[in-house]
Amino acid sequence: MKINVEIDQNLKDTEIIIKANTLNTEVENLLSILENYKNNNCNIILGYSNYNITPIELNDINYFTANGEKISMNTKKGIYETTKRLYELEKLSTDFLRISHSQIISVKEIEKLDLKYSGTILFLMKNGDELYASRRRVSTIKKYFNI
Repeated sequence: MKINVEIDQNLKDTEIIIKANTLNTEVENLLSILENYKNNNCNIILGYSNYNITPIELNDINYFTANGEKISMNTKKGIYETTKRLYELEKLSTDFLRISHSQIISVKEIEKLDLKYSGTILFLMKNGDELYASRRRVSTIKKYFNI
């Protein structure tokens, strides 16, 4: 699959054209994703891995991590990259909570919170990963959970 983006300042509306030799499941999936996006029911993020694009539902995401310019998604299906920025991902759902400058977690995927004596919070995720909140975010996190 090739993806081309053309910027034309003369256009008033965004236009998306899909060219394919046949109407197959890949094209139908793309149409479904675009239709959901158009209707603001966007509960899918595109995940990139080894030149493959996979639609990932928000419910399948454990957490996001920024590493330099790359944003990775740890999901139930594996690890993917996304082209979105953390501030955009943070706004997708109230189920996402920023715990540090470089990480956002899915609150639904938290198994346990551990308040540390050092003033930080350890999140034990359902998939077994351990993530630490930064001290700057502790008050916001406590407010979120009414602690």
